[in-house]
Amino acid sequence: MNTSIIRLLHRSVISPYYKQYAGFFLFLFFVLFGTQRSFEDAVLFHSAIMNTILTSKMFFAIAMTFWLLYSLKVLHFIYSTVNKTQYLFLQVLHSLSYTKRFSYIFYQQAILLLPVTIYFLFVIVFGLYHQHYISVAGIILIGLLLWLLSAVIAVQLLKTAGNNHTVGITQKVIRIFPNNLIGFILKFCTQHIFSSLATIKLISFFCLYGLARLDNEVYEQRILWMIYISVLVGHGVIVYKIHEFTETGLTILRNMAYPIIKIILSLLAVYTILLIPEIWALKSIATHQNQIVDYSWLIIFGPCFLLLLHSLLYTDQQKLEHYFSLLFGIWIVFVFFSLSPNRWLMTGFAVLLALICFYTSYYKYQPHYESKNK
Repeated sequence: MNTSIIRLLHRSVISPYYKQYAGFFLFLFFVLFGTQRSFEDAVLFHSAIMNTILTSKMFFAIAMTFWLLYSLKVLHFIYSTVNKTQYLFLQVLHSLSYTKRFSYIFYQQAILLLPVTIYFLFVIVFGLYHQHYISVAGIILIGLLLWLLSAVIAVQLLKTAGNNHTVGITQKVIRIFPNNLIGFILKFCTQHIFSSLATIKLISFFCLYGLARLDNEVYEQRILWMIYISVLVGHGVIVYKIHEFTETGLTILRNMAYPIIKIILSLLAVYTILLIPEIWALKSIATHQNQIVDYSWLIIFGPCFLLLLHSLLYTDQQKLEHYFSLLFGIWIVFVFFSLSPNRWLMTGFAVLLALICFYTSYYKYQPHYESKNK
C-alpha cells in the first residue's frame, strides 16, 4: 500500500473521527471497566456478558445489532465528511483502480471499527475456550460481512460525494408522530440522531439488564444507582442535541410565547419515552429482586434527571467542553445523593433545580451554538 494515501486517510478521516468521539469512548470505557470495585469483579462482569452473548440467541442478536449500529455510525461520519467541500481532495482516490481503492477503504474501515472489533475478539477467544464453536463462527462470519459491506458502502459514498440528489433515510419525514412539541422532538431524534441514540440505548440496556438480573447475594443497590446515573449522564449528548434543535429549529415557540410549563411537561414526556428501554431493562428489580419501591423511584428519577440536564443548558453552558465538565460535576453530586436511602431526595432536588433554571434563565437565553456559527 502507498504510505502517502494511508497517511491521507489517517489525517482526513481516521484521526478526526477518534478526536470527535474521544469523549464517547472514554465514557464507554468508564461504564464498562471503571465501575467495578476490583479487576476480578471486572473480569467476572465481562465473562458473564460474553457467556450471555454466546449462549443466548436474543443477546447474540442484540450484540450483533450493536455492532451493526456502530458500523452505521461510522458510515454516517464518513458521509458527512466526504460531502464537505474542504474534503473534496479525497476524490483523488478515484484515480486508482477499484481494487486498490477498495483495499484502502477496507483498511480505513477496519481501523474505524476497531473499538468494537477488539471486544468481539475477546468474545471469540472466550467462546473458543468454552467450546461455543457455533456462536464463534457466527460472530466471525457477521464481522467479516460487516467489514466488507462497510467498505463497499464507504466506497460508494466517496463516489457520490457532493451529489445533491443523494437522499438518505434520515431525510424522510416520519409521519407517525403528532404535530406538537413532543412529536417534533421525536421526529428529530429518529431523523438526525438515531444512530447515536440507538448506540447509547444498547449500551445502557446491556449494563442495566445485567445488573438487575444478578442473584440476590451479589445484587448491590448502590452500584445499580451509580450505573443508572452514569447511563443518564451518557444521555447528555442526546439532551444537548435536543436542546439545540428546540432553540434553533423551533424558534416559533419563543415567538408564540409558548408557556414554560407546557415545555417542561413536553420534555418530561419525551425523556420518559426515550427511557423506555432502560425502564424495561430494570423491571427485574421489581420481579426478580422484589424491590418495587426502588424500581418506581428509578422510573420517576430518570426523566427528571434528563430534564435537569436540559434546563442547565439555559445557563450559558452551550459549549460542549463546558457542558461535559458540568455533566461530570452533576454525576458526582448525584452519585453522592444515591448513597442515601431516601430516593425522593434525588428526584426532588433534580425537579427543583430544573424548575429554577427554567424559570430564571429561559427568557434570558440567547442561542449561540458553535456549530451554527461556522
